[in-house]
Amino acid sequence: MIPACAQATFAAGARLPTATEIGKLFAGLSSTRERLQALVVESCRCYERGEGWLDACRREARNLPALAAAVRTQDRALAVLIEAAAGHRVTGARAAVVKTLIDFPFWKSLLDAGTPRRQVPSIITDLAFSLVDKQ
Repeated sequence: MIPACAQATFAAGARLPTATEIGKLFAGLSSTRERLQALVVESCRCYERGEGWLDACRREARNLPALAAAVRTQDRALAVLIEAAAGHRVTGARAAVVKTLIDFPFWKSLLDAGTPRRQVPSIITDLAFSLVDKQ
């Protein structure tokens, strides 16, 4: 689901899809929690596959404009994915925190702190949904 979107997003010259376009990826998932969980699980899988590159990209983005642009694109793509998954149930500061929780650096920090890899998606989902649920 999400990996296909990521391929389209990072293709040279590709524009970011809109939340409406991305929303089609969540077809069949009726609740916000299901959509958010699918986003988190797929994002964690993506981070696991690209961990080395994502880590290096973020570390070197300060020195290489092309990598900084890649990080900005990833950030914007994640924001669109969250909007598609949660809709208007999370906005403003809460949306920024949800994005931080689902983003690669938080995933990596959980692993670096010794959190078992298999538990990370459910931890992130629970934390993120706790913010969505309060809206």
